[in-house]
Amino acid sequence: MIKRLAICVCSLLFLATDVGAQEKELPPLPKGVVNVGDPAKIKAVLAREDDFRNAYLKLDAKLAADLYDDDYLQLVSVKWCCVANKERQMEALIEHRDMQPPNPLTSITNEQVVVHVHGNVAIVTGVQTVVGSMKPPTPSRVLYMNVWELKDGKWKIIGGSKKML
Repeated sequence: MIKRLAICVCSLLFLATDVGAQEKELPPLPKGVVNVGDPAKIKAVLAREDDFRNAYLKLDAKLAADLYDDDYLQLVSVKWCCVANKERQMEALIEHRDMQPPNPLTSITNEQVVVHVHGNVAIVTGVQTVVGSMKPPTPSRVLYMNVWELKDGKWKIIGGSKKML
């Protein structure tokens, strides 16, 4: 319960940040912002972040489902408000994958990624640029925060938030 409350508080603080339009260049990270924690755990979390990004790039619901913890929660403001669980995330991914006409993603890139590992929990923040196959291709920028927990030797995503820039 305390973990969920901490995730919600961090997510609300993250969502409250006001940012400019997506065309603007990203300002540099503040001086002194670095990854924190065990380097081996940071590397493992970043590998899971890559798996997560690739699952969405390929619209691979099976791979994505393996990355989510059953208790996953995310603050969102899309079709539904305000909390999405694992099932909602999978429904949205499958809906996007199966839409007619298809609109696959052509690229997803992460910038300004920072990882803070605290024991068996990791918080990852960054900016993601997503480009679909629509004509003309219009990149979308998303501020994101993912919260991972090491469970049974595997990092599972347990929560997060996203905000379109």
